Amino acid sequence: MADKKWKSVMVLATSHSKIKDLATLHRIPLNQMLEYLVDRAWIAAFDPKAKPAIQVPSTFRSKA
Repeated sequence: MADKKWKSVMVLATSHSKIKDLATLHRIPLNQMLEYLVDRAWIAAFDPKAKPAIQVPSTFRSKA
């Protein structure tokens, strides 16, 4: 038997269209794209061996 459990996920319409666009671009099903994105985010947040994410320079300047 496969070790799978299906759950429902609610996302905003804009997020759904972005995930759908990515899935279409890579020609994979929507659920696989969502699983890939979640796995990457989880590894970046919780895996100490993972390479740190590339920091994008910010143009934000505090006026304080």
